[in-house]
Amino acid sequence: VCSLYENQPMPRKLVTANMTRDIVKQSNSQTPTQRFAQIQQTLGKVANESRDLMTSFGVGLGVGLQPIQLKGRVLKAPTLEGTIKRVKSSQPLERYLFFVSTELKNVKDLMITFFGKLVRYGNGMGIRIKPLTTTGQPPELKFCAYTGIDDIKKAFSIAKPTTQLIFFVTPGTGVVYNAIKYFGDVVHGIPTQCVLYTHFIRTPSGYFDNLLMKINAKLNGQNQLLIPTDRPSAIVSGAGVTARRTMVVGVDVTHPGTNPLANERVVSSIAASVASYDPEFSKFGVTIAGQPLNTEIIANYDDMFVTHLKTFMAKNNGNLPQSVIVYRDGVSDGQFAHVRDNEIPLIENAFKRLSPGFAFKVTVFVVQKRHHTRLMPLEKRTGREQNIPAGTVVDHTITNPMYNEFHLCSHKGLLGTSRHGKYVCLRDDHNLSEDQKQQMSYYLCHTYCRCSTPISIPTPVMYAHLAAYRSKQHIAAQNDDFESRVRDETNDRKQEREARNIAKLNARAAVNPKIILLPYYV
Repeated sequence: VCSLYENQPMPRKLVTANMTRDIVKQSNSQTPTQRFAQIQQTLGKVANESRDLMTSFGVGLGVGLQPIQLKGRVLKAPTLEGTIKRVKSSQPLERYLFFVSTELKNVKDLMITFFGKLVRYGNGMGIRIKPLTTTGQPPELKFCAYTGIDDIKKAFSIAKPTTQLIFFVTPGTGVVYNAIKYFGDVVHGIPTQCVLYTHFIRTPSGYFDNLLMKINAKLNGQNQLLIPTDRPSAIVSGAGVTARRTMVVGVDVTHPGTNPLANERVVSSIAASVASYDPEFSKFGVTIAGQPLNTEIIANYDDMFVTHLKTFMAKNNGNLPQSVIVYRDGVSDGQFAHVRDNEIPLIENAFKRLSPGFAFKVTVFVVQKRHHTRLMPLEKRTGREQNIPAGTVVDHTITNPMYNEFHLCSHKGLLGTSRHGKYVCLRDDHNLSEDQKQQMSYYLCHTYCRCSTPISIPTPVMYAHLAAYRSKQHIAAQNDDFESRVRDETNDRKQEREARNIAKLNARAAVNPKIILLPYYV
Protein backbone atom coordinates (compact mmCIF):
# COMPACT_ATOMS: atom_id res chain seq x y z
CA VAL A 1 0.00 0.00 0.00
CA CYS A 2 1.34 3.44 -0.97
CA SER A 3 0.56 6.41 1.24
CA LEU A 4 0.99 9.93 -0.08
CA TYR A 5 1.52 12.77 2.37
CA GLU A 6 -0.29 16.03 1.77
CA ASN A 7 1.31 19.00 0.00
CA GLN A 8 4.08 16.99 -1.58
CA PRO A 9 5.54 18.58 -4.74
CA MET A 10 5.01 16.59 -7.91
CA PRO A 11 7.34 17.13 -10.87
CA ARG A 12 5.61 18.37 -13.98
CA LYS A 13 7.62 16.00 -16.13
CA LEU A 14 7.80 12.45 -14.83
CA VAL A 15 9.93 11.12 -17.69
CA THR A 16 13.44 12.40 -18.29
CA ALA A 17 15.02 12.91 -21.72
CA ASN A 18 17.18 9.82 -21.24
CA MET A 19 14.16 7.72 -20.30
CA THR A 20 12.29 8.93 -23.39
CA ARG A 21 15.28 8.07 -25.57
CA ASP A 22 15.48 4.56 -24.10
CA ILE A 23 11.74 3.99 -24.59
CA VAL A 24 11.90 5.09 -28.23
CA LYS A 25 14.99 2.98 -28.82
CA GLN A 26 13.30 -0.08 -27.33
CA SER A 27 10.08 0.43 -29.29
CA ASN A 28 12.02 0.84 -32.55
CA SER A 29 14.30 -2.14 -32.01
CA GLN A 30 11.83 -4.73 -33.32
CA THR A 31 12.22 -5.75 -36.93
CA PRO A 32 9.02 -6.28 -38.94
CA THR A 33 9.46 -10.04 -38.60
CA GLN A 34 9.75 -9.79 -34.82
CA ARG A 35 6.77 -7.46 -34.57
CA PHE A 36 4.50 -9.71 -36.63
CA ALA A 37 5.62 -12.73 -34.59
CA GLN A 38 4.73 -10.90 -31.39
CA ILE A 39 1.32 -9.95 -32.77
CA GLN A 40 0.61 -13.56 -33.73
CA GLN A 41 1.75 -14.80 -30.32
CA THR A 42 -0.47 -12.30 -28.52
CA LEU A 43 -3.44 -13.12 -30.76
CA GLY A 44 -3.00 -16.84 -30.10
CA LYS A 45 -2.86 -16.23 -26.36
CA VAL A 46 -6.06 -14.16 -26.46
CA ALA A 47 -7.80 -16.82 -28.55
CA ASN A 48 -6.87 -19.61 -26.11
CA GLU A 49 -7.58 -17.80 -22.86
CA SER A 50 -10.83 -16.21 -24.02
CA ARG A 51 -12.30 -19.14 -25.97
CA ASP A 52 -14.91 -20.10 -23.37
CA LEU A 53 -15.97 -16.50 -22.76
CA MET A 54 -16.30 -15.72 -26.47
CA THR A 55 -18.17 -18.95 -27.07
CA SER A 56 -20.70 -18.06 -24.36
CA PHE A 57 -21.46 -14.87 -26.28
CA GLY A 58 -21.57 -16.65 -29.60
CA VAL A 59 -18.52 -14.90 -31.01
CA GLY A 60 -15.05 -15.98 -31.99
CA LEU A 61 -11.91 -15.00 -33.84
CA GLY A 62 -13.33 -15.83 -37.23
CA VAL A 63 -9.96 -15.56 -38.96
CA GLY A 64 -6.76 -17.55 -38.71
CA LEU A 65 -3.73 -16.47 -36.76
CA GLN A 66 -1.69 -15.89 -39.89
CA PRO A 67 -1.42 -12.40 -41.44
CA ILE A 68 -3.22 -11.76 -44.71
CA GLN A 69 -1.00 -12.22 -47.75
CA LEU A 70 -1.63 -9.79 -50.59
CA LYS A 71 0.09 -8.19 -53.53
CA GLY A 72 1.24 -4.59 -53.59
CA ARG A 73 3.32 -2.63 -56.03
CA VAL A 74 6.16 -0.16 -55.74
CA LEU A 75 5.72 3.23 -57.39
CA LYS A 76 8.60 4.77 -59.27
CA ALA A 77 10.16 7.69 -57.42
CA PRO A 78 9.75 11.14 -59.01
CA THR A 79 12.51 12.98 -60.80
CA LEU A 80 13.87 16.03 -58.98
CA GLU A 81 15.44 19.03 -60.63
CA GLY A 82 19.21 19.27 -60.30
CA THR A 83 20.94 17.16 -57.67
CA ILE A 84 20.07 16.41 -54.06
CA LYS A 85 23.22 18.14 -52.83
CA ARG A 86 22.48 21.35 -54.75
CA VAL A 87 19.71 23.84 -53.94
CA LYS A 88 18.34 27.07 -55.43
CA SER A 89 19.51 29.81 -53.11
CA SER A 90 17.41 32.96 -53.05
CA GLN A 91 20.07 35.25 -51.56
CA PRO A 92 23.47 35.02 -49.84
CA LEU A 93 23.47 35.01 -46.04
CA GLU A 94 25.35 38.17 -45.05
CA ARG A 95 23.37 40.05 -42.39
CA TYR A 96 22.95 37.73 -39.43
CA LEU A 97 23.72 37.42 -35.73
CA PHE A 98 25.08 34.37 -33.93
CA PHE A 99 24.34 34.05 -30.21
CA VAL A 100 26.14 31.53 -28.02
CA SER A 101 25.85 30.86 -24.31
CA THR A 102 28.09 32.72 -21.91
CA GLU A 103 28.63 29.34 -20.17
CA LEU A 104 30.34 27.71 -23.14
CA LYS A 105 34.12 27.46 -22.95
CA ASN A 106 36.57 27.70 -25.85
CA VAL A 107 33.92 29.50 -27.90
CA LYS A 108 36.42 30.94 -30.35
CA ASP A 109 37.84 27.54 -31.26
CA LEU A 110 34.35 26.05 -31.52
CA MET A 111 33.20 28.91 -33.75
CA ILE A 112 36.14 28.48 -36.10
CA THR A 113 35.39 24.79 -36.49
CA PHE A 114 31.60 25.11 -36.73
CA PHE A 115 31.48 28.02 -39.15
CA GLY A 116 34.32 26.68 -41.24
CA LYS A 117 32.23 23.59 -41.92
CA LEU A 118 29.02 25.60 -42.37
CA VAL A 119 30.58 27.88 -45.00
CA ARG A 120 32.29 24.98 -46.77
CA TYR A 121 29.16 22.84 -46.92
CA GLY A 122 27.10 25.89 -47.90
CA ASN A 123 29.35 26.65 -50.85
CA GLY A 124 29.05 23.04 -51.95
CA MET A 125 25.24 23.27 -51.88
CA GLY A 126 25.08 26.67 -53.59
CA ILE A 127 24.41 28.75 -50.44
CA ARG A 128 26.84 31.61 -49.95
CA ILE A 129 27.50 32.51 -46.30
CA LYS A 130 29.62 35.45 -45.22
CA PRO A 131 32.04 34.52 -42.39
CA LEU A 132 31.45 35.83 -38.87
CA THR A 133 33.26 38.88 -37.48
CA THR A 134 33.86 40.34 -34.03
CA THR A 135 34.30 43.94 -35.21
CA GLY A 136 30.76 45.18 -34.57
CA GLN A 137 29.77 44.76 -38.22
CA PRO A 138 27.36 42.09 -39.41
CA PRO A 139 27.58 39.16 -39.39
CA GLU A 140 28.56 39.30 -35.74
CA LEU A 141 29.18 36.94 -32.81
CA LYS A 142 27.23 37.76 -29.64
CA PHE A 143 26.73 36.15 -26.25
CA CYS A 144 23.50 35.36 -24.38
CA ALA A 145 23.02 34.16 -20.81
CA TYR A 146 19.81 32.18 -21.51
CA THR A 147 18.63 32.61 -17.92
CA GLY A 148 15.17 33.82 -18.83
CA ILE A 149 12.90 35.41 -21.39
CA ASP A 150 14.41 38.85 -20.74
CA ASP A 151 17.75 37.62 -22.08
CA ILE A 152 16.11 36.53 -25.32
CA LYS A 153 14.25 39.83 -25.58
CA LYS A 154 17.52 41.73 -25.13
CA ALA A 155 19.19 39.60 -27.82
CA PHE A 156 16.53 40.53 -30.37
CA SER A 157 16.85 44.22 -29.51
CA ILE A 158 20.32 44.13 -31.06
CA ALA A 159 18.97 42.99 -34.43
CA LYS A 160 18.31 45.48 -37.20
CA PRO A 161 15.34 45.54 -39.61
CA THR A 162 17.63 44.23 -42.35
CA THR A 163 18.79 41.20 -40.34
CA GLN A 164 18.18 38.09 -42.43
CA LEU A 165 18.58 35.40 -39.77
CA ILE A 166 19.54 34.97 -36.12
CA PHE A 167 21.36 31.85 -34.89
CA PHE A 168 21.03 30.69 -31.30
CA VAL A 169 23.13 27.93 -29.75
CA THR A 170 20.69 26.63 -27.13
CA PRO A 171 20.66 23.97 -24.38
CA GLY A 172 17.43 22.37 -25.61
CA THR A 173 13.90 22.88 -26.93
CA GLY A 174 12.08 24.03 -23.80
CA VAL A 175 11.39 27.50 -22.42
CA VAL A 176 14.36 29.12 -24.17
CA TYR A 177 13.41 27.66 -27.53
CA ASN A 178 9.78 28.80 -27.23
CA ALA A 179 10.88 32.33 -26.34
CA ILE A 180 13.24 32.50 -29.31
CA LYS A 181 10.53 31.41 -31.71
CA TYR A 182 7.98 33.78 -30.19
CA PHE A 183 10.19 36.86 -30.51
CA GLY A 184 11.40 35.84 -33.96
CA ASP A 185 8.13 34.67 -35.54
CA VAL A 186 5.58 36.92 -33.84
CA VAL A 187 7.22 40.06 -32.44
CA HIS A 188 10.07 40.94 -34.82
CA GLY A 189 9.43 38.88 -37.94
CA ILE A 190 13.04 37.67 -38.20
CA PRO A 191 13.76 34.02 -39.10
CA THR A 192 15.68 32.14 -36.43
CA GLN A 193 17.76 28.99 -36.43
CA CYS A 194 18.56 27.12 -33.23
CA VAL A 195 21.58 24.85 -32.83
CA LEU A 196 21.80 22.48 -29.88
CA TYR A 197 24.86 22.64 -27.64
CA THR A 198 25.70 19.03 -28.42
CA HIS A 199 25.61 19.60 -32.19
CA PHE A 200 27.60 22.80 -31.87
CA ILE A 201 30.37 21.07 -29.96
CA ARG A 202 30.36 17.85 -31.98
CA THR A 203 28.34 17.77 -35.18
CA PRO A 204 26.96 14.36 -36.26
CA SER A 205 27.25 13.05 -39.81
CA GLY A 206 24.87 14.75 -42.24
CA TYR A 207 24.00 17.51 -39.78
CA PHE A 208 25.17 20.43 -41.92
CA ASP A 209 23.27 19.21 -44.97
CA ASN A 210 19.96 19.28 -43.08
CA LEU A 211 20.83 22.52 -41.26
CA LEU A 212 21.66 24.32 -44.51
CA MET A 213 18.44 23.10 -46.14
CA LYS A 214 16.45 24.68 -43.31
CA ILE A 215 18.46 27.89 -43.56
CA ASN A 216 17.97 28.08 -47.32
CA ALA A 217 14.21 27.61 -46.98
CA LYS A 218 13.99 30.37 -44.36
CA LEU A 219 15.85 32.68 -46.76
CA ASN A 220 13.13 32.01 -49.36
CA GLY A 221 15.27 29.53 -51.28
CA GLN A 222 14.12 26.26 -52.85
CA ASN A 223 15.43 22.79 -52.08
CA GLN A 224 13.76 19.72 -53.65
CA LEU A 225 11.81 20.58 -56.81
CA LEU A 226 9.83 18.14 -58.93
CA ILE A 227 10.41 18.30 -62.66
CA PRO A 228 7.42 19.92 -64.47
CA THR A 229 5.93 16.64 -65.69
CA ASP A 230 5.88 15.20 -62.15
CA ARG A 231 4.19 18.18 -60.49
CA PRO A 232 0.54 18.09 -59.35
CA SER A 233 -0.39 20.71 -61.97
CA ALA A 234 0.73 18.35 -64.75
CA ILE A 235 -0.91 15.29 -63.17
CA VAL A 236 -4.35 16.89 -62.76
CA SER A 237 -4.20 18.45 -66.24
CA GLY A 238 -3.19 15.31 -68.13
CA ALA A 239 -0.48 14.63 -70.66
CA GLY A 240 -0.12 17.04 -73.58
CA VAL A 241 -2.36 19.68 -71.97
CA THR A 242 -1.29 23.08 -70.69
CA ALA A 243 -0.83 22.75 -66.93
CA ARG A 244 -3.68 24.21 -64.92
CA ARG A 245 -2.99 26.84 -62.26
CA THR A 246 -2.91 24.56 -59.25
CA MET A 247 -2.79 25.08 -55.48
CA VAL A 248 -1.83 22.29 -53.08
CA VAL A 249 -3.18 22.63 -49.54
CA GLY A 250 -2.36 20.94 -46.23
CA VAL A 251 -4.70 21.16 -43.22
CA ASP A 252 -4.28 19.96 -39.63
CA VAL A 253 -5.75 20.66 -36.20
CA THR A 254 -3.76 20.25 -33.00
CA HIS A 255 -5.36 19.87 -29.58
CA PRO A 256 -4.10 20.51 -26.05
CA GLY A 257 -2.56 17.52 -24.35
CA THR A 258 -4.61 15.46 -21.93
CA ASN A 259 -1.83 15.17 -19.34
CA PRO A 260 -2.69 17.50 -16.41
CA LEU A 261 1.01 17.61 -15.47
CA ALA A 262 2.05 19.10 -18.80
CA ASN A 263 0.99 22.59 -17.69
CA GLU A 264 -0.10 23.64 -21.19
CA ARG A 265 -1.22 27.23 -21.53
CA VAL A 266 -3.38 26.54 -24.57
CA VAL A 267 -6.92 25.44 -23.72
CA SER A 268 -8.31 25.67 -27.27
CA SER A 269 -7.62 23.68 -30.39
CA ILE A 270 -5.50 25.27 -33.13
CA ALA A 271 -6.20 24.84 -36.84
CA ALA A 272 -3.42 25.41 -39.36
CA SER A 273 -3.70 25.50 -43.13
CA VAL A 274 -0.87 25.94 -45.64
CA ALA A 275 -1.29 26.52 -49.38
CA SER A 276 1.22 26.70 -52.21
CA TYR A 277 1.44 29.86 -54.29
CA ASP A 278 4.25 29.09 -56.74
CA PRO A 279 4.28 26.83 -59.82
CA GLU A 280 7.02 24.63 -58.31
CA PHE A 281 4.93 23.84 -55.17
CA SER A 282 7.85 24.75 -52.91
CA LYS A 283 6.51 27.91 -51.24
CA PHE A 284 3.51 28.05 -48.94
CA GLY A 285 1.47 30.65 -47.13
CA VAL A 286 0.02 29.77 -43.73
CA THR A 287 -3.09 30.70 -41.77
CA ILE A 288 -3.69 29.93 -38.09
CA ALA A 289 -7.00 30.00 -36.23
CA GLY A 290 -8.17 28.91 -32.81
CA GLN A 291 -11.36 26.96 -32.33
CA PRO A 292 -13.31 25.26 -29.52
CA LEU A 293 -11.48 22.63 -27.50
CA ASN A 294 -11.10 19.21 -29.15
CA THR A 295 -13.12 20.28 -32.20
CA GLU A 296 -11.63 18.70 -35.32
CA ILE A 297 -13.95 20.21 -37.95
CA ILE A 298 -12.90 23.77 -38.85
CA ALA A 299 -15.96 26.01 -38.71
CA ASN A 300 -14.39 29.15 -40.24
CA TYR A 301 -12.29 27.50 -42.91
CA ASP A 302 -13.69 29.78 -45.62
CA ASP A 303 -12.03 32.76 -43.89
CA MET A 304 -8.72 30.90 -43.79
CA PHE A 305 -9.04 29.83 -47.41
CA VAL A 306 -9.80 33.34 -48.61
CA THR A 307 -6.39 34.32 -47.25
CA HIS A 308 -4.81 31.53 -49.29
CA LEU A 309 -6.60 32.65 -52.45
CA LYS A 310 -5.55 36.27 -51.98
CA THR A 311 -1.93 35.20 -51.56
CA PHE A 312 -2.14 33.05 -54.68
CA MET A 313 -3.62 35.93 -56.68
CA ALA A 314 -0.92 38.33 -55.46
CA LYS A 315 1.79 35.93 -56.66
CA ASN A 316 0.08 34.92 -59.94
CA ASN A 317 -0.89 38.18 -61.67
CA GLY A 318 -4.29 38.34 -60.01
CA ASN A 319 -5.37 34.88 -61.18
CA LEU A 320 -7.18 32.36 -59.00
CA PRO A 321 -6.16 28.68 -59.01
CA GLN A 322 -8.07 26.49 -61.42
CA SER A 323 -7.34 23.35 -59.44
CA VAL A 324 -7.10 22.76 -55.69
CA ILE A 325 -5.63 19.61 -54.12
CA VAL A 326 -6.27 19.31 -50.37
CA TYR A 327 -4.58 16.90 -47.95
CA ARG A 328 -6.42 16.84 -44.62
CA ASP A 329 -4.84 15.31 -41.51
CA GLY A 330 -6.31 14.36 -38.15
CA VAL A 331 -9.72 13.11 -39.33
CA SER A 332 -11.10 9.81 -38.07
CA ASP A 333 -13.36 7.49 -40.05
CA GLY A 334 -16.44 8.75 -38.28
CA GLN A 335 -15.72 12.34 -39.32
CA PHE A 336 -15.44 11.80 -43.07
CA ALA A 337 -19.02 12.87 -43.67
CA HIS A 338 -18.55 16.00 -41.56
CA VAL A 339 -15.51 17.06 -43.58
CA ARG A 340 -17.24 16.30 -46.88
CA ASP A 341 -20.48 18.06 -45.96
CA ASN A 342 -19.13 20.98 -43.90
CA GLU A 343 -15.47 21.82 -44.63
CA ILE A 344 -15.34 21.25 -48.38
CA PRO A 345 -18.32 23.56 -49.08
CA LEU A 346 -16.41 26.30 -47.22
CA ILE A 347 -13.75 26.11 -49.94
CA GLU A 348 -16.48 26.78 -52.48
CA ASN A 349 -17.70 29.71 -50.38
CA ALA A 350 -14.21 31.21 -50.39
CA PHE A 351 -14.11 31.21 -54.20
CA LYS A 352 -17.61 32.73 -54.36
CA ARG A 353 -16.57 35.54 -52.03
CA LEU A 354 -13.72 36.56 -54.33
CA SER A 355 -15.10 35.66 -57.77
CA PRO A 356 -18.69 34.41 -58.04
CA GLY A 357 -19.10 32.01 -60.93
CA PHE A 358 -15.39 31.18 -61.22
CA ALA A 359 -14.94 27.59 -62.42
CA PHE A 360 -12.51 25.50 -60.43
CA LYS A 361 -11.98 21.86 -59.47
CA VAL A 362 -11.10 20.42 -56.08
CA THR A 363 -9.81 17.02 -54.97
CA VAL A 364 -9.68 16.25 -51.24
CA PHE A 365 -7.73 13.49 -49.49
CA VAL A 366 -7.75 12.56 -45.82
CA VAL A 367 -4.36 11.27 -44.63
CA GLN A 368 -4.35 8.97 -41.62
CA LYS A 369 -1.30 7.75 -39.70
CA ARG A 370 -2.97 6.59 -36.47
CA HIS A 371 -4.23 3.31 -37.80
CA HIS A 372 -3.24 -0.22 -36.79
CA THR A 373 -2.49 -1.78 -40.17
CA ARG A 374 1.11 -2.87 -40.71
CA LEU A 375 2.77 -4.30 -43.79
CA MET A 376 5.92 -6.35 -44.18
CA PRO A 377 7.57 -8.00 -47.20
CA LEU A 378 6.84 -11.72 -47.57
CA GLU A 379 10.45 -12.42 -48.47
CA LYS A 380 12.76 -11.44 -45.64
CA ARG A 381 15.09 -8.60 -46.57
CA THR A 382 18.62 -8.36 -45.21
CA GLY A 383 20.53 -5.41 -43.79
CA ARG A 384 18.91 -2.35 -42.26
CA GLU A 385 16.11 -2.07 -44.80
CA GLN A 386 13.88 -4.94 -43.67
CA ASN A 387 10.66 -2.96 -44.16
CA ILE A 388 8.59 -2.64 -47.28
CA PRO A 389 10.38 -0.31 -49.74
CA ALA A 390 9.45 3.33 -50.17
CA GLY A 391 6.67 3.72 -52.72
CA THR A 392 4.81 0.55 -51.74
CA VAL A 393 1.08 0.96 -52.37
CA VAL A 394 -1.87 -1.36 -51.67
CA ASP A 395 -5.34 -0.47 -52.93
CA HIS A 396 -7.28 -3.72 -52.46
CA THR A 397 -8.17 -6.44 -49.91
CA ILE A 398 -7.45 -4.34 -46.81
CA THR A 399 -9.30 -1.23 -48.03
CA ASN A 400 -12.80 -0.17 -47.03
CA PRO A 401 -15.19 -0.78 -49.95
CA MET A 402 -17.31 2.17 -48.82
CA TYR A 403 -14.53 4.65 -49.60
CA ASN A 404 -11.96 5.33 -52.28
CA GLU A 405 -8.81 4.61 -50.33
CA PHE A 406 -5.30 3.22 -50.60
CA HIS A 407 -2.35 2.49 -48.33
CA LEU A 408 0.95 4.14 -49.27
CA CYS A 409 4.34 3.79 -47.59
CA SER A 410 6.34 6.72 -48.94
CA HIS A 411 9.37 6.69 -46.62
CA LYS A 412 12.27 4.36 -45.96
CA GLY A 413 11.81 2.62 -42.62
CA LEU A 414 15.26 1.94 -41.20
CA LEU A 415 14.14 1.28 -37.62
CA GLY A 416 11.22 -0.71 -36.26
CA THR A 417 8.22 -1.42 -38.48
CA SER A 418 7.10 1.24 -40.96
CA ARG A 419 3.79 2.91 -40.26
CA HIS A 420 2.48 3.89 -43.66
CA GLY A 421 -0.19 6.41 -44.52
CA LYS A 422 -3.80 5.57 -45.30
CA TYR A 423 -5.37 7.88 -47.88
CA VAL A 424 -9.11 8.36 -48.36
CA CYS A 425 -10.37 10.46 -51.28
CA LEU A 426 -13.54 12.27 -50.21
CA ARG A 427 -14.05 14.27 -53.40
CA ASP A 428 -12.47 14.26 -56.85
CA ASP A 429 -13.65 16.82 -59.39
CA HIS A 430 -10.63 16.01 -61.57
CA ASN A 431 -11.70 12.39 -62.10
CA LEU A 432 -8.17 11.20 -61.46
CA SER A 433 -7.28 7.57 -62.01
CA GLU A 434 -6.12 5.50 -59.06
CA ASP A 435 -2.59 5.62 -60.45
CA GLN A 436 -2.68 9.42 -60.63
CA LYS A 437 -3.94 9.79 -57.06
CA GLN A 438 -1.28 7.49 -55.69
CA GLN A 439 1.47 8.96 -57.84
CA MET A 440 0.68 12.56 -56.91
CA SER A 441 0.53 11.74 -53.20
CA TYR A 442 3.83 9.86 -53.35
CA TYR A 443 5.57 12.60 -55.32
CA LEU A 444 4.55 15.27 -52.81
CA CYS A 445 6.36 13.32 -50.09
CA HIS A 446 9.67 14.17 -51.84
CA THR A 447 9.48 17.98 -51.63
CA TYR A 448 9.99 18.46 -47.87
CA CYS A 449 12.49 21.27 -47.36
CA ARG A 450 14.17 19.83 -44.23
CA CYS A 451 15.64 16.66 -45.69
CA SER A 452 16.59 15.07 -48.99
CA THR A 453 14.68 11.81 -48.49
CA PRO A 454 10.91 11.23 -48.83
CA ILE A 455 8.81 11.62 -45.68
CA SER A 456 5.86 9.56 -44.46
CA ILE A 457 3.08 11.99 -45.47
CA PRO A 458 2.75 14.64 -48.21
CA THR A 459 4.76 17.80 -47.56
CA PRO A 460 1.78 20.23 -47.33
CA VAL A 461 0.13 18.33 -44.49
CA MET A 462 3.46 18.01 -42.67
CA TYR A 463 3.90 21.78 -42.91
CA ALA A 464 0.39 22.29 -41.51
CA HIS A 465 1.21 20.02 -38.58
CA LEU A 466 4.43 21.92 -37.84
CA ALA A 467 2.71 25.32 -38.14
CA ALA A 468 -0.03 24.30 -35.70
CA TYR A 469 2.50 23.00 -33.20
CA ARG A 470 4.62 26.13 -33.54
CA SER A 471 1.60 28.22 -32.56
CA LYS A 472 1.38 26.22 -29.31
CA GLN A 473 5.02 27.15 -28.69
CA HIS A 474 4.26 30.83 -29.35
CA ILE A 475 1.53 30.72 -26.73
CA ALA A 476 3.71 28.81 -24.27
CA ALA A 477 6.32 31.57 -24.43
CA GLN A 478 3.83 34.18 -23.21
CA ASN A 479 2.60 34.60 -19.66
CA ASP A 480 -1.05 35.07 -20.56
CA ASP A 481 -3.36 32.58 -18.91
CA PHE A 482 -6.53 31.35 -20.58
CA GLU A 483 -9.84 30.80 -18.86
CA SER A 484 -10.38 27.23 -17.73
CA ARG A 485 -13.60 25.34 -17.40
CA VAL A 486 -15.50 25.90 -14.17
CA ARG A 487 -17.80 23.51 -12.32
CA ASP A 488 -21.48 23.48 -13.32
CA GLU A 489 -20.78 25.69 -16.30
CA THR A 490 -23.79 26.22 -18.54
CA ASN A 491 -23.50 25.72 -22.29
CA ASP A 492 -23.90 29.46 -22.93
CA ARG A 493 -21.15 30.30 -20.45
CA LYS A 494 -18.94 27.66 -22.04
CA GLN A 495 -19.39 29.15 -25.49
CA GLU A 496 -18.68 32.65 -24.19
CA ARG A 497 -15.52 31.47 -22.42
CA GLU A 498 -14.29 29.59 -25.48
CA ALA A 499 -14.94 32.63 -27.68
CA ARG A 500 -12.81 34.80 -25.39
CA ASN A 501 -10.04 32.20 -25.32
CA ILE A 502 -10.07 31.86 -29.10
CA ALA A 503 -9.90 35.63 -29.59
CA LYS A 504 -6.94 35.82 -27.22
CA LEU A 505 -5.23 32.88 -28.91
CA ASN A 506 -5.63 34.39 -32.38
CA ALA A 507 -4.14 37.67 -31.18
CA ARG A 508 -1.22 36.03 -29.36
CA ALA A 509 -0.36 33.54 -32.12
CA ALA A 510 -0.58 35.94 -35.09
CA VAL A 511 2.63 35.49 -37.10
CA ASN A 512 4.47 38.63 -38.18
CA PRO A 513 3.52 39.57 -41.78
CA LYS A 514 7.22 39.88 -42.65
CA ILE A 515 7.68 36.09 -42.53
CA ILE A 516 4.16 34.73 -43.02
CA LEU A 517 5.12 33.42 -46.47
CA LEU A 518 8.34 31.81 -45.25
CA PRO A 519 8.56 28.34 -43.65
CA TYR A 520 9.32 29.78 -40.20
CA TYR A 521 7.95 26.58 -38.64
CA VAL A 522 10.59 24.16 -39.98
